[in-house]
Amino acid sequence: MPDGLTYRQHCEAAAFLSPRARQELHGPALPAACAYVWTWFCELHAARGYHQAGPNPISYAELDAWARLTGRRLTPWEVAALRTLDQAWMAVPDMVTET
Repeated sequence: MPDGLTYRQHCEAAAFLSPRARQELHGPALPAACAYVWTWFCELHAARGYHQAGPNPISYAELDAWARLTGRRLTPWEVAALRTLDQAWMAVPDMVTET
């Protein structure tokens, strides 16, 4: 945004005054059909490696090891979804610095 603040920061400031802005902070509901993929991403994220400059992306090798250790058999779609979630997480500077 032109003032350097994120959309979320604007919503947080407006949440004190507006019920609609409070609702925007929660975002859309997660579809039940893919909730398990989000749970898997959270498990992988919790074991994420870090280096001096910050977090590492979740690699295919880490996905493979996690799947074997937890007994999960991922489909190509699930692997792609997990990688996409990770890429989105890595792309948001606020997310990377708040962890």
